[in-house]
Amino acid sequence: MNLIKSKHGFTFIELSIVMAILSVLSAIALTYFNDVFSRGRDAAAISDAVSLITVVNNHFLDKKSVNYEAISPDGRGLGVEDEDGNPIPAAFTLSPGIRLQFEGTDNISPSDAGTKGKFHAYIYHYQGTTDPDDISLTGIGRRCVLIAIDETTGTHDHVLF
Repeated sequence: MNLIKSKHGFTFIELSIVMAILSVLSAIALTYFNDVFSRGRDAAAISDAVSLITVVNNHFLDKKSVNYEAISPDGRGLGVEDEDGNPIPAAFTLSPGIRLQFEGTDNISPSDAGTKGKFHAYIYHYQGTTDPDDISLTGIGRRCVLIAIDETTGTHDHVLF
């Protein structure tokens, strides 16, 4: 009986080359998907910013007394106190992962001599797109949206950084 040695299968070098190609492709895909997820988180921050502008404008129009810097213990509810410090239902609830950083100390509605009815805040997702240039401007380091509302002039704006 002749036993013929068959050559079925792949050599070590062939398998190594395939593994190298697959690792390069997976690294490219992972980078792409991380970028897509970051941009999705940025879009959530923009959506919350636009909704927050509407809520604050409505409170200014209705002359409701809201201290927007009063935040719920979980960090998501804004405006949980009136200007006298009395608890009220949250004026706005941020989406999961969204953070807000106030600029200035005049974020109380309605306008009076001290606050002048202004609302200035940066809103961002803590896992959003990294922006090293933003650290010098806001100290956040993420792509963020500046919300600026002025009750006295009736203007509102949101700027993406």
